[in-house]
Amino acid sequence: MSDSKPRIQVHQAGKITQADLVDDVITDEAVIRDIADELYRLVAHDPQLKLVINFEKVGFLSSAAFGLLVSVGKRIRETEGALRLCCICPSIMEGFVITRLDREFKIVGTVEEAIASF
Repeated sequence: MSDSKPRIQVHQAGKITQADLVDDVITDEAVIRDIADELYRLVAHDPQLKLVINFEKVGFLSSAAFGLLVSVGKRIRETEGALRLCCICPSIMEGFVITRLDREFKIVGTVEEAIASF
């Protein structure tokens, strides 16, 4: 890891895992690698993972971060899990729309909606 700071905070809501991203800007390769490591660890721990990724604190993502989300989403689908994204600010949502990734992911407004959607 690039430093000892966790890049996600994990919460359990029954059988659903919530991963809150803690960085407001996610552009640095080392940070993206740390987030990837943490998310892949969650997937490896629970093959049928139901994961909510909360973007509430995030204001900017690089294209590499979008690529990470695609990779994590694919891995979760391969293990018969499910992924929801929530609390995405308008500027990041625009990135999802431009890249058409809004069609690849189930994106909802709030953590509560994400949990209820499983």
